[in-house]
This record gives sequence, structure tokens and C-alpha cells, in this order.
Amino acid sequence: FPPADHEEIRRSLFSLTPDEPVGVAERRYIGPDGEERWQHWINRAIFDEAGNLVEFQSVGRDITEQRRVEQQLRASEARYRAIVEDQIDLIRRFRPDGALTFVNPAFCRYFGRSEEELLGSDFIRLIHPEDREVVHRQLAVLSPENPTTVTEARIPRPDGGVGWVQFVNRGIFDAEGRLVECQSVGRDITAQKEAEARIAEAREAVNRAARVTTLAIIGGGI
Repeated sequence: FPPADHEEIRRSLFSLTPDEPVGVAERRYIGPDGEERWQHWINRAIFDEAGNLVEFQSVGRDITEQRRVEQQLRASEARYRAIVEDQIDLIRRFRPDGALTFVNPAFCRYFGRSEEELLGSDFIRLIHPEDREVVHRQLAVLSPENPTTVTEARIPRPDGGVGWVQFVNRGIFDAEGRLVECQSVGRDITAQKEAEARIAEAREAVNRAARVTTLAIIGGGI
């Protein structure tokens, strides 16, 4: 083992007692090729009837590949979490009963609530009451063959206003095809909805003007 680890190994071994004679440790060692590797050891201290330490018995195995995989997973999870937490999009996960299991900081900021307040609560309660049934129906059609759907709903804001949010929802299914969880990525589309409403109003105004003009021409002709 590397000299820097010797003292810690001794402390670990000699901390074993007749009452607690077994200890588990993961140790790095340098292989014949000079590569640093890892071993997992189960150490048992053996005592005589007077309680004197007589011997150690250890069973070990190489866990280098396991450690590498764990390090890669931790690095991958850290990168994934950084991406999710830095997103300006609203990200949520919820169970089939609607209970939120994950929300990112952007989601918390948008709804003006903490992560602790949101987790476990029913996401449908965050939606305007008149839009809840529509969202329920759209999510109910998720299946392994068609795992995604897009929902748009009004959201009461903490400041008393009402916004619009569009969510792309993906169902996650188990091997039997049962819905286990949903993951959604959302964005505020309030400005888009307001623009669409203004365009619709303008189009209606043009149509009214066209009808009036048509009537005037017909009336003039008569």
C-alpha cells in the first residue's frame, strides 16, 4: 500500500476489539504496472480468551472497475444536476397521482415557492382550476407507444396575475407498461398568448370593417 496510507491502515486494524472484531475498508494500492488500484477488505481481529489480539484474518477483492464506474457516475450526475439547476426552463417530475418528486430552481422561482413546499404536493393544484380537467385528459393518453404530450395551461402567479405555461411531458414506464413517473420541461408562453390574442382581436376588427364596407357598397348600389 502507498506509504501515506500506512498509519491510517494501522489505526483501522488496531481499533478492532473483542466486542467489535470486524471492520470493512477500501484501500488503494499500486499494481505491478505502477497503476493505482483499489481493494475492498473485510478484516477480522482474532483474540484469545484473555482478550489479547492474536491475529488478523482478511478477505479482499479488487474493486478498481467499480470505483471507476462510481466516479464516472458521480461526475455524470454532477454535470446533469448542474445543467438542470442552471436551466431557465421549468423542470418537474411527478408520480401518476400528481405528487411532485423533483423541481428545479427555475420552477421554484416561477411559482414563488420553495422546493420543500412543492415536493410531495399535487402539481395540478398549481394550475388554474378551469384548465385542470383538460391537462388531466391530455396526460391520461400517455402510453409506451405515445410517451409524450404537450400541455398548455394558465398559472395563477404569486403577484396575483395569470400566466401561461407550456409543458412537454414524457411518461416513464416500467417493463409491464405501467406509468411510473412523468418528466416535464416547461416555458412561459404568456407573451405569445397575449400576442395571439391581439392578433385575433385585430383580425376580428378587420373582418368587421370588411363587413361594414361590403354592406355600404351594397346599400350604395341599391
